[in-house]
Amino acid sequence: MKVDHRIGVGTIYLASIAVWLFLVLASLSAWLAPEASVLATLAAFGLAVIATWWARTWIKHQKDEVEREKRSLAIEAVQKALSTDLSRGTVDGGLIDSCFKLANEKEREIIAKRAQFYAGIDRDSSIYYPPGVSKEQAACHLVALLTDLPPRWLFDCATNRRGDMPEKSPVLFPPHADEVR
Repeated sequence: MKVDHRIGVGTIYLASIAVWLFLVLASLSAWLAPEASVLATLAAFGLAVIATWWARTWIKHQKDEVEREKRSLAIEAVQKALSTDLSRGTVDGGLIDSCFKLANEKEREIIAKRAQFYAGIDRDSSIYYPPGVSKEQAACHLVALLTDLPPRWLFDCATNRRGDMPEKSPVLFPPHADEVR
């Protein structure tokens, strides 16, 4: 496990939440049953630790679910981009809808205007946008241009290059025979 700034900050926040929760529960138990102070204090401590740990686990689970959903949306958007010609980008509502869900923009029109911009570029200028690489990479770059997401992350999602998608997830671009070694 790598240790970085977020781990330290998260640990401090969890400890602070547990301490505050303990103080609230201990004072509540002392107010309700002043004669059982030691046992009530221990129960308040245990409950504070368990509640904090449960909340942390639940939040992590929710975060992982959102990440999986976002990766699935990335695969879907790149898949649609593969079958879309950039000049048709404004007409293809499926690509725009997929990019809209993936980018989590407030308005669908933002994605549509971006697609319209890239579809309207003349052929001489278009070499500056999606790079002249493989069709798969160009599809990832098209989605990246529409969503403002990193093309490498989109490519990693579509190919499961990093291996962080479940095994049953679709891999859009299986490795070519000369790439497998």
